Amino acid sequence: MDEDSLEPGCNKKKQIQAYCTNADLILVLVSADYMANYKQYSEVTEKIQTGKVIPVPIRPCNWEDLFKGIVSLPNRLLNTRKSIKVDEYFYKEVADGVRNKLQKASKMGYERCQSVDIIKVRANSNIIDASQEREDIPPFETKLMWDEEVFVVEGDSMSPRFTNGARLKGKKIEDLKMITKEWRQNKKVFAINTKREYLLKYIKEIKSDSIVLASENPEHPDFELDGDEVISIYLITEELGWKPV
Repeated sequence: MDEDSLEPGCNKKKQIQAYCTNADLILVLVSADYMANYKQYSEVTEKIQTGKVIPVPIRPCNWEDLFKGIVSLPNRLLNTRKSIKVDEYFYKEVADGVRNKLQKASKMGYERCQSVDIIKVRANSNIIDASQEREDIPPFETKLMWDEEVFVVEGDSMSPRFTNGARLKGKKIEDLKMITKEWRQNKKVFAINTKREYLLKYIKEIKSDSIVLASENPEHPDFELDGDEVISIYLITEELGWKPV
């Protein structure tokens, strides 16, 4: 983050805190000047033990006391007082290290501990235009991984399994091939993000250009959803208690 990018009139400390909270990674360019003034960057130092902060020493200095146990980039910089040559190889090692870290993060995920917004998911037989959205829903305090969302059920098509107002946690499915026949036979529930809204359904069948959706409530018939309508799909993993912020 470049402090020059901060908007005029904003609260500098709060803006930096927001950047640090939402960042997947925080690279700290470490030098003797930074170490002499690190207390001015408390928003960053508070995140050191979260796994998001990576020190990048660009000048010889004793940075290990502050970044206790944290591996730097490039991680060959074992001697903190040795002369550091910042050249194209240095930048390549840093870039490769960041790339590897992000690739691992995409598989493991970072935990989101702040309050999160709830997504309304329809439990009915028809897609309703998003313009018919009802009242706002307050945020929800829970722990989520990077690929998870919280949903609130509207409707009764999945009743009695999930009733109107139920809060559910869902994990994003990256590939339709992950939705196995076994999952469908075991009646796993999915939140399907369409171009107009989210739907809560069983996935009964996956065709070449569409998916067949089914309900728990027998009063709601199966229907076919065109594949072009589907933006993303979440596997419902947990029903949550109600804890408004």
